[in-house]
Amino acid sequence: MMKQLHYAWKTLMHNKGMALTKIISLGLGLTMCILLFARIDFENSYDTCFKEHQNIYQLWMQWKLGGELNDPQMMCVGSLAGAVMEGLPDIVESAVTLQPGGMIGKPLKYGESYYDEPKILADSLFFSTLGIEVLSGKPVEDLAQPGTVFLSESLAKKIFGENDPLGQQITYNGTWFLHVRGIYRDIPDNASIRPQAVISLPTVLLRGIGNHSWDGGDSWYEYIRLKDKDVDIDLLNKNINKIIQQHAPDTDDVGLYAFVRPITDAHAEMNEDVRRINTIMWVLAITLLFIASLNYSLISISSLNRRAKAIGVHKCSGAGSGSIFTMFLLETLFILIGAAAVMALLILNFSDFIEYSLSTPISSLFAAGRLWIPVAVISGVLILGGILPGHIFASVPVSQVFRRVTERKRSWKRALLFIEFSGVAFICSLLCVMFAQYRYVVSKDKGYDLTRLATGPLPSVYDSSNAVLAVYRGLPYVEKFSSSIYTPLTGYSGEIVYKEDHGTNFSTRYDYGNKEYLDIMGMTILQGRAPEKTDEVIANQTFIRYMGWDEKTVLTENPTIIAYDQRVRITGILKDFTINGFFSEQQPFIMYYHPYPLKGQMVMKLKEPFEENLNRLNEDMAEAFPAGHIEFKSMERMNEELYKDVKVFRDMTLLAAIAVIMITVMGLVGFVKDEINRRSKEIAIRKVNGAETADILRLMSGDILKVALPAVAIGTAIAAWAGDIWLNIFTVRVDNLWIYYTLTAMTILIIILASVALLSWQTARENPSKSLKSE
Repeated sequence: MMKQLHYAWKTLMHNKGMALTKIISLGLGLTMCILLFARIDFENSYDTCFKEHQNIYQLWMQWKLGGELNDPQMMCVGSLAGAVMEGLPDIVESAVTLQPGGMIGKPLKYGESYYDEPKILADSLFFSTLGIEVLSGKPVEDLAQPGTVFLSESLAKKIFGENDPLGQQITYNGTWFLHVRGIYRDIPDNASIRPQAVISLPTVLLRGIGNHSWDGGDSWYEYIRLKDKDVDIDLLNKNINKIIQQHAPDTDDVGLYAFVRPITDAHAEMNEDVRRINTIMWVLAITLLFIASLNYSLISISSLNRRAKAIGVHKCSGAGSGSIFTMFLLETLFILIGAAAVMALLILNFSDFIEYSLSTPISSLFAAGRLWIPVAVISGVLILGGILPGHIFASVPVSQVFRRVTERKRSWKRALLFIEFSGVAFICSLLCVMFAQYRYVVSKDKGYDLTRLATGPLPSVYDSSNAVLAVYRGLPYVEKFSSSIYTPLTGYSGEIVYKEDHGTNFSTRYDYGNKEYLDIMGMTILQGRAPEKTDEVIANQTFIRYMGWDEKTVLTENPTIIAYDQRVRITGILKDFTINGFFSEQQPFIMYYHPYPLKGQMVMKLKEPFEENLNRLNEDMAEAFPAGHIEFKSMERMNEELYKDVKVFRDMTLLAAIAVIMITVMGLVGFVKDEINRRSKEIAIRKVNGAETADILRLMSGDILKVALPAVAIGTAIAAWAGDIWLNIFTVRVDNLWIYYTLTAMTILIIILASVALLSWQTARENPSKSLKSE
C-alpha cells in the first residue's frame, strides 16, 4: 500500500498542471453539489426541530360555500383548536392558537430603540404544544394574562445585554406596555414558526382586536399535540368535524370543514410550489454530481495516451491489475482531498454571497445532522469518477510499452463529453428562462403603477387626523397621498358574498378606499365611478363574472349585493389587477368607500429624486411622530420582494451554471488536446496532401459537432421539461419560450465550436514536418 501511495503521489507531482485542473474542476463541482443537496435536505427537514414532532399536527380548514369545498387553507377560525382539545381529551394533549404578526406588525420598543424581529400572538399552551424549551418563566400561567411577552434567548440578550430581562417592561411600538415574563431557547432556522417574541393573546383580544370566534375571522394558525402518535387520523378528522357541527353547524349557504396534517407537511408536502422547486434542485444536483465526476473521468481517460507506457512498465515490474486499480483510486483520493480544500476555501471566502444566494445560513446547511451529505457526495464522486478510469487503466496490457492501442478508448471519452454538453445545455437553458421569467413578472403590467410610490402605517399613537394631515400636506416632496386598509402587495382580507338568486355564494377580497386612492395607485375604472358613500362599492371584472353578470350592461341595472349583512350598490367596474404577485389566479375584489382622509395604510407618490425623498420622508416622520415607529417603503421594492424566492432559486441555478461551464470547459480542453496529440500525424499528412488550415479546423470541429449537436438538443429538451414544471408556479409566463431555448442552444454550440477552433488553431497552422520527423 505504501508503494502505491508513493507512486500515486509521484504521478500527481509529475503532472502538476493536470492535477490542478482536476482539483479545481472537482472543487467547483463538489461545492455546488453539496450546497444544493444540503439545501434540499434543509427544505425537507422543516419543523423536525420541534420536540416529538411526530405528535404535532396542524389544523387546516376549508370553507364550504353552496355545498362546494374551497381549497384548503392554513388560516382557521379562532375557536377551532380549543374546541378540538376540549372535545377530544383522550386523544389531544394540548392545542394552541397563534397569529403570526398580522395584528402586531409594528416593532417592540425599549428605551429609544426599536426591535422589529418576528413575533406572534399565542395562547398559554404555545410552548407545550410545539415542544419549545422554556428557559425561564411559567408560560401556562403567564401567557393567559394580558400584557405578557416571552422573548427568545437571542432577542433578550440583544435588548438587555447581560442584565436580567425578567420583570423588565417594554412596549409594543411605544403604545402597549408588555412585561417580560419568560425566556425560551432560540428556534432553529428550519421551522415554519420561528418568532423572536411571543405576546399573550389576551393582550389584543381585550383591546377588541381580532376575531377569535366561530363566526369568520379565519386568520389563525392552529396546532394540536396528540398523546399517542399512532392515532387513526381519518377517524380523528371525522371527530373534529363533528365538533365543528356542534359549535358552528352548516347552513344552506356556508359551512366549515377541517382536517389535520403532520406539522412537517406544511412546508413542502402541502405546498406544491416548494415540491416543484425541490424536484428541479434534485435534477440540478444530480446533473452537477455526474458532470463533476464524469469530467474527472474524461480528463483522466484523455491522459491514457500519455500514461499508458508508464502503466505498462509497472506491470512489467510485477504490478497486477488490482494494484494499478488501487493506485488510481488513491490518486483520485488525493485529488478529492485537494478538491475538498478548494470547496472549503470557496465556502469560507464567499459565505455571505452563498447565504444570500441560497437564502439559508451556512451554519444551517452544514449543521451536525447534515455532515453526512459532504461525505456521501465525496464518496459518490470517488465511485463515479474513480472506478471507470481505474478499470480502464488497470486493463492496459503489458504490450502497451511497445505499441499504441488507445483508439478503442475514444467511445468512452465521447460518451462522457456527450453527458457534459447535455448538462451544460440543460442548466444554461433553464437559467436563461428563469432570468426571462423573473424580469417578466417583475416588470409586467399589474393593473396598477408603483412608480415613485411609498407606503407606510399611520401614526396610531396620534388621535387627531387633522394634525396628521397637516404634517403630510406640509411635505414639499410629496406629490399626492391617500390611504386604504390594505395594499395589493400584502393581500386582502376576505368576506362572503351572498347571491340573491340562490346561486353559489363565493368569497371575495375587499378593501376600503376612495377615488384619490385609485388614482394614486394607477388603477383603471373601466365603467362607472368610484364609491362616494358608505353603501357603495366598486368591483373588479372577476367579481362581475363570479356574479354571472354581463360586464357591458350590468351598471345600467343598478346592481346591488349583500356583504357583511348589508346591501351595497355597485357604482363602477375596476380593471382586474394582480394581488400578491403572479402566483395565484385572479380573485374577485370589491372596494368600499371610506369617508375618512386617513385609514390603515398610507400611500404617497413622491417627487423625483425618489430615493432621496424617501429618506427625507422617513426622517421627517421620525421627527414629527417620535413616539411611533413609522417607516415608509418603496412599493416597487416590495413588489420585487414578492419574488424573492424566485430570485433565490434563479441565483442558485446561476451558481450551478457557472460551476458546470467551468468544469465542462476544462474537460473540453483536455479532450481536444488529447485528440490533437492522437491525430497530429494524420493532420500533418492531410496538410502535405494539400489541406488548408480551414480544412483542419472543419475536421476537428466536425468531430466535436457530432457529439455536441445531439447532446445540446437533449439537454435543451430536458430544460424545457424542468422549466415547464417551474413555470407552473406562476399564473403568467414569458412569451415565445422556444426562442430562449433555441438561442441558448445555438450560443452553446457556437462557444463549443469556437473553443475547439481556438485550441486547434496552432496545430492546424504549424509545419507538418514537426509531426512527421519522428517517423
